[in-house]
Amino acid sequence: MEETDFKDKTLKCADCGKEFIFTARDQAFFAEKGFTEPKRCKECRDARKNNKNSRGNFGTRRFENKEN
Repeated sequence: MEETDFKDKTLKCADCGKEFIFTARDQAFFAEKGFTEPKRCKECRDARKNNKNSRGNFGTRRFENKEN
């Protein structure tokens, strides 16, 4: 699909509830990559990303030693 096949649409952020515009250009990009519609606004996506990076896990899982 071409960008012109899409129209800007308003979505509601799953985190903050704020409405944001999912542009025709972004929709075309998401469709090309096989991505689903975003569930969060840019501010909440950025905050989530920063929160994940600040924990230092970087996708690895930590296990604690439990003494019995």
